[in-house]
Amino acid sequence: MTKMFPFLLQHSSGKRMRKHETLDSYETSWRNNKLKEAVEDRNKALRSLKNRNEEIEEEYKDKKRPKF
Repeated sequence: MTKMFPFLLQHSSGKRMRKHETLDSYETSWRNNKLKEAVEDRNKALRSLKNRNEEIEEEYKDKKRPKF
Protein backbone atom coordinates (compact mmCIF):
# COMPACT_ATOMS: atom_id res chain seq x y z
CA MET A 1 0.00 0.00 0.00
CA THR A 2 2.82 2.42 0.82
CA LYS A 3 4.42 1.83 -2.58
CA MET A 4 1.29 3.07 -4.31
CA PHE A 5 0.75 5.86 -1.79
CA PRO A 6 4.12 6.94 -0.38
CA PHE A 7 2.49 9.66 1.75
CA LEU A 8 0.96 6.93 3.92
CA LEU A 9 3.10 5.41 6.67
CA GLN A 10 2.56 2.09 8.34
CA HIS A 11 2.38 2.48 12.12
CA SER A 12 3.79 -0.33 14.27
CA SER A 13 0.24 -1.19 15.34
CA GLY A 14 -0.72 -1.67 11.69
CA LYS A 15 -2.68 1.57 11.51
CA ARG A 16 -1.94 3.67 8.44
CA MET A 17 -0.87 7.21 9.22
CA ARG A 18 -0.06 10.21 7.10
CA LYS A 19 3.47 11.63 7.18
CA HIS A 20 2.46 14.84 8.91
CA GLU A 21 0.68 12.93 11.69
CA THR A 22 3.74 11.27 13.16
CA LEU A 23 7.48 11.52 13.26
CA ASP A 24 9.65 8.49 13.57
CA SER A 25 11.68 8.61 16.80
CA TYR A 26 14.87 8.32 14.74
CA GLU A 27 13.82 11.30 12.63
CA THR A 28 12.91 13.28 15.74
CA SER A 29 16.24 12.57 17.42
CA TRP A 30 18.08 13.39 14.18
CA ARG A 31 16.30 16.76 14.00
CA ASN A 32 17.00 17.45 17.67
CA ASN A 33 20.68 16.62 17.19
CA LYS A 34 20.91 18.93 14.18
CA LEU A 35 19.27 21.70 16.19
CA LYS A 36 21.68 21.15 19.10
CA GLU A 37 24.66 21.27 16.70
CA ALA A 38 23.39 24.51 15.18
CA VAL A 39 22.93 26.11 18.61
CA GLU A 40 26.40 24.94 19.71
CA ASP A 41 27.96 26.36 16.53
CA ARG A 42 26.20 29.68 17.05
CA ASN A 43 27.27 29.85 20.69
CA LYS A 44 30.85 28.98 19.74
CA ALA A 45 30.90 31.77 17.15
CA LEU A 46 29.46 34.26 19.66
CA ARG A 47 32.05 33.29 22.29
CA SER A 48 34.80 33.68 19.71
CA LEU A 49 33.51 37.11 18.72
CA LYS A 50 33.24 38.18 22.35
CA ASN A 51 36.78 36.99 23.10
CA ARG A 52 38.14 38.78 20.04
CA ASN A 53 36.32 41.96 21.04
CA GLU A 54 37.84 41.77 24.53
CA GLU A 55 41.32 41.27 23.02
CA ILE A 56 40.89 44.32 20.80
CA GLU A 57 39.63 46.44 23.69
CA GLU A 58 42.61 45.33 25.80
CA GLU A 59 44.99 46.13 22.96
CA TYR A 60 43.62 49.63 22.36
CA LYS A 61 42.50 50.66 25.84
CA ASP A 62 45.42 53.12 26.32
CA LYS A 63 45.01 54.77 22.93
CA LYS A 64 42.63 57.67 22.52
CA ARG A 65 39.63 57.07 20.33
CA PRO A 66 38.60 59.82 17.96
CA LYS A 67 35.27 61.42 18.76
CA PHE A 68 32.87 61.93 15.90
